[in-house]
Amino acid sequence: MVKSILLLIIFQCLHCSGRQPGRERRQAGGTSLREGSKSPQLSGFRVESDDCRELKEGNEEYRGRKERIAEMVANVDVPIRIFGSDLTNGTSIKFTSQQGQRGQDCAAFDTSRTFPVEVEYLNGSDGVAISGFAVVNLELLHDEDAVYYFCISDPEVGHWIHQGTSGFLKLRTVDKYFMPLWAMIVLIILLQCLSGLFSGLNLGLLSLDPTELQIVASVGGFKEKIYAKHIIPLRKKGNFLLCSLVISNALANSLLTIMLDTISSGMYAVIFSTIGIVLFGEIVPQALCNRFGLAIGSATRYITYVVMAVTAAVSFPLSKLLDFLLGREIGTVYDRERLVELIRVTMDHNLLESDEVNIISGTLSLKRKKVGNIMTPLDDVFMLPYDAVLDFDTLSEITREGYTRMPVYETNRANIVGLLNIKDLALLDPDDGMAVKTLCKYYSYELVFVTEETTLDVMLEDFKKGHSHMAFIQQYHSDGEHDPTYKTIGVVTLEDIIEEMIQAEIYDESDKNAQDKKKPLRKDNLSVFSSRPLYSSLINPQLQHAAFQFLSTSVEPFRAGMISEQILHRLIHHGEVARLIRRKPTDVDPAYIFQAGRPADYFVLILEGRVEVKVGFEGLIFESGPFTYFGVSALAIPPDELALLSRVPFPALPSPRPSQPRINLERTSTSGVFVPDFTVIAHTDVLFLRIKRSHYVAGIRATILEQQKKAGITTTVEDTFGQEMDRCAKEDHSLGGDFAPAIATVSLMKMSNSMANSTVDLPLLRVPNSDPSYNPTTISQPRSPHGSSNDLEMLPLVNANKDPSGGV
Repeated sequence: MVKSILLLIIFQCLHCSGRQPGRERRQAGGTSLREGSKSPQLSGFRVESDDCRELKEGNEEYRGRKERIAEMVANVDVPIRIFGSDLTNGTSIKFTSQQGQRGQDCAAFDTSRTFPVEVEYLNGSDGVAISGFAVVNLELLHDEDAVYYFCISDPEVGHWIHQGTSGFLKLRTVDKYFMPLWAMIVLIILLQCLSGLFSGLNLGLLSLDPTELQIVASVGGFKEKIYAKHIIPLRKKGNFLLCSLVISNALANSLLTIMLDTISSGMYAVIFSTIGIVLFGEIVPQALCNRFGLAIGSATRYITYVVMAVTAAVSFPLSKLLDFLLGREIGTVYDRERLVELIRVTMDHNLLESDEVNIISGTLSLKRKKVGNIMTPLDDVFMLPYDAVLDFDTLSEITREGYTRMPVYETNRANIVGLLNIKDLALLDPDDGMAVKTLCKYYSYELVFVTEETTLDVMLEDFKKGHSHMAFIQQYHSDGEHDPTYKTIGVVTLEDIIEEMIQAEIYDESDKNAQDKKKPLRKDNLSVFSSRPLYSSLINPQLQHAAFQFLSTSVEPFRAGMISEQILHRLIHHGEVARLIRRKPTDVDPAYIFQAGRPADYFVLILEGRVEVKVGFEGLIFESGPFTYFGVSALAIPPDELALLSRVPFPALPSPRPSQPRINLERTSTSGVFVPDFTVIAHTDVLFLRIKRSHYVAGIRATILEQQKKAGITTTVEDTFGQEMDRCAKEDHSLGGDFAPAIATVSLMKMSNSMANSTVDLPLLRVPNSDPSYNPTTISQPRSPHGSSNDLEMLPLVNANKDPSGGV
């Protein structure tokens, strides 16, 4: 209220002084009123709307005029405040575009419609009226210099009084839009499209990696190649393109906001500009360009060139500054690990099979893998001794193993001195018995030694040179006191590296098919290629003769009175009798030949190697060597059974039944079984004769047959011994033998396990001395580990289903 009074006083003073000072919001002082007149008089007005403006010097509309005229937007309700005297609640105002004298009647002029005035009083309705408020809506005057003048109603006389042509009482109307509405709408749509285009290209083009574009231009689809070739020149100017698009996008958004604010106002302008810029200028274009950036960028490349040219004055220097500060942009570079991971992550979309992905990843990982990680340990490598002889058995063993290359060692397995290839043996005659050392010296293959830290890519390059496809891995040893040495610890082959590359195992004809576990590994019986038994040469002739002399003179069951020399020769020479147990340094489980408390039906004569013998409950341990024998009692034949064997014709030997344990199968009575009270363990590689009771019985029957033929009792000429030995061999193969000849370590555990679920009533041996304390639940055992003594001690009867040691 105070402010209004002050404004009224200022207007009156300025009017009286004849000055025309300007204000931001137009407030004009009018001419002096007639003295004593009660008619309402206006001294000035003020446009209350933000759409008003004043014509100032320098404005486009100034046009050289000295006066300053307030303006308002045409055809819009605009609030104005009028100042004057004798204003009442009945006061109204009109506007005319015709000039007139102050106090002149406006009836002769063309006027606008009437606008009521709401008068404000000082100190209530009984006070002095200081101003009035009215909302006016005027049409646009087509003449640029035409203005509106005020006409105010006189309630006393009912006339409209012209307020004169004072500059303080003039009002100009202007159009709301600076161009036609349809042109503004078209411009808004164009700006919206440009804003979306610049925003989308900013993401779509700059997200395309230069390296990826070059790849697409080389190996992409037909259209992709064209698109990539169009975009590469633009993408090479990375920072220049970035600055041009960002500046153009900001300029388009700013103009769009101004245009929206022009055709609307207030909250509507904010809402429409936000929706237009965010939704149609950012989200939708970036989503489209992110998916189809290559095609959109290629199609709009000429627009991009124009934008870069238009904004070059600003964007080009700025891009050079960014190049200087950030450096030249380079494409994405993948190392091996990232490239492998990229292939694996995109495997579902890159049309690659899992095997192809494995091959790619395996090939890329060769450089970080070492031969020490994929080598075959030396203990698992099939090797030949340097002094070995390539006879039929050795060649048969090589064939069964199925390896192409075989290292040759001397003295110990770590001392590799040569290499044999399977093709070198193609023209050998096993009967020639050529030495391995002879072939090694003849072919003299180059040996490749590498350290365990050698990477697979280096090893592959070495294999590609053709020196060898097998390398020996050496490990560095240094104890600080002696000179450092290298120790051979394993081998690696070209096949191992290829398996690492394809990430899968390679199987050949001699390997077991891992996908068909039920398919047996093919290890054909090579005896068909030889006219002699397969394992007959396991014991050389000198050793066979020594074994014959020892058995026939030192072991009672094999003397001439029990078995003939011819049959004993055949028995020793038979392939099912010679056995070999091999021990590796890494073997943990003991290789049992005999085990205390477990029944055995065979006799053993050690020919080569060392065994460890543990005797009795006291656990006395000693080592024994060649020509030590065990289990003579297993060959003992009672007189009644011996008499049965002497009958003519011979009784048929019973065939083993699946439920019958593999002991005493050749007996026709329930006489004694051999249960040792000692344990024999192979301490080194052991070569021995294992004569089973069935073998011995077959030899006795053949001896009796010979004696009867000489006496003329029978004329049978069939080879009974050969038939019985062959039948025993077939039974052993069908039920599983205790020892595999000339191959890896085996033990008597198989026989024990086959008996674990069977209940066997073990018969008692004959006790020479009649002891009153004799208990029928005891069993006699030989005290001597050789089994040749008649001294017997009494042991508790062992139930085959429950052994204190956990076995049978």
